[in-house]
Amino acid sequence: MWAMWATRPPMSEARSPMARWLTIAAVIAVFALGAGLRRDWFPEAAVTGVAGDAGVYFLLSAHWQRDGVYSTDGRAPAWERLPGLPALWIASGTHPARCLLPDGALDIPQVRVWLRRAAIVNVVVDWLCIGATMLLALALGARRGALLAGLAWAVQPWSMMVAGRLLSEPLAILLGTLALAALVHATRAERPLPLLAIGGVLVALAQYVRPDSVLCVPAMVLAALSATRGEAWRRHVRALVITLGAWALAFSPWPLRNLVSLGEAHPLGAGQNIDNFGHAVDHRGVYRWFSAWSSDEATSLLAYKIPGAPVWTTMLPPEAFDTPDERRDVTAILHDYLERRNRLDADLTERFARLADARRRRHPVEANLVQPLMRIARIAMPPRDGYGLYTMSAIDSNRAAWTICDGALTIAGFLGAIFLLLRRNTRRIALIPLSAIGLRVIMIGWLSIPDARFFLQALPVLWICAIVAVQQLILLRRNKTISGSPTAER
Repeated sequence: MWAMWATRPPMSEARSPMARWLTIAAVIAVFALGAGLRRDWFPEAAVTGVAGDAGVYFLLSAHWQRDGVYSTDGRAPAWERLPGLPALWIASGTHPARCLLPDGALDIPQVRVWLRRAAIVNVVVDWLCIGATMLLALALGARRGALLAGLAWAVQPWSMMVAGRLLSEPLAILLGTLALAALVHATRAERPLPLLAIGGVLVALAQYVRPDSVLCVPAMVLAALSATRGEAWRRHVRALVITLGAWALAFSPWPLRNLVSLGEAHPLGAGQNIDNFGHAVDHRGVYRWFSAWSSDEATSLLAYKIPGAPVWTTMLPPEAFDTPDERRDVTAILHDYLERRNRLDADLTERFARLADARRRRHPVEANLVQPLMRIARIAMPPRDGYGLYTMSAIDSNRAAWTICDGALTIAGFLGAIFLLLRRNTRRIALIPLSAIGLRVIMIGWLSIPDARFFLQALPVLWICAIVAVQQLILLRRNKTISGSPTAER
């Protein structure tokens, strides 16, 4: 079956020392190219101040290292961010605690030093994603396509923007891609159980970085069942217990810590955060209202202003109101929001939620189908900077080329995924990584305010699907040509 995934080299070529050395040289060249581009982009991409998500991660890592408490102030246990990225910064020797003075104020010169160190760590993680992409391609049987997949990740500039802003996506991409590679490789290994356990642990580690990494859990189940295909049901159960058990054991310390410290196993949820005043806030009502009628970038950025910044009715586009009654209700809610000094409370959250439910009842097709599809189309296609990130001037001259190439690869990836799922001999293995990507696409459609960086984790799998599908088409055409030649007929 695996011979159908990619064209295999002849045995003489596979055993040739020269071919092996050329492959090693090509891999080194891809890594060197990726390192060179990231070195050139680094001065502009690296963040110069602590704010937003990066600011929260910085405070968590600094107080965790200095006070031994996972907290933004050294006292109250934090719940609004996962600990994976702060743990990496502490383990890699960036020393965030040195940025805090004894009175809790920031030592600005030390902060500048730490920002550069943390950005270097994030960029190295992004660079290592080149190797993770190659490993996943190899696990899927794309031996000749692995270099192309790694090259695609090496030269794309979008993940560098995220890495330089000290966000968590690069680490989540690295761990998630390695997890999928381990799970896929387990399906053709003589001893699949160790690889299944490794895949489960890697998924758990990715969940410590981003909660949406839980979308890889169905891939774990599919890999365990595929690795024991044709065997007794007891082996199926054993594989599932080992895979899911390794995942649960690796991730259990976090919900246990939350249960002891906060009284809840996992209080982190979509739309729950802290506002500019340090108070817990639930965005879900206002996000539901925006998502019922909006899918464009500008309106999504406007939604991020609530709470903390003033928003008036005149700032909203015409499609925000489809009846005079709705306009009156929105005006009243925003008036009360301004009266409360740009803060959200339970009453305002509930009123926004009622607005959203009323809009969905009046326009069920638009709110539940059209708007999610428009969000998917906007987030899945490049460019992948802007929208909460800056645009690097270093890529401006080639921006159109990057966008066209990325768009072509992404479209080819979706078509390649369909092609592989339709073929009986590739469907079973393709389902493992594509289940995680399919769930991510659905998640983006239903997220109230999806960010372009949320789709970066899908790119390695999609680009590999594009390469494998092209290889399959070339192989099918070659076989058809050979079968129809006069020599074949004789």
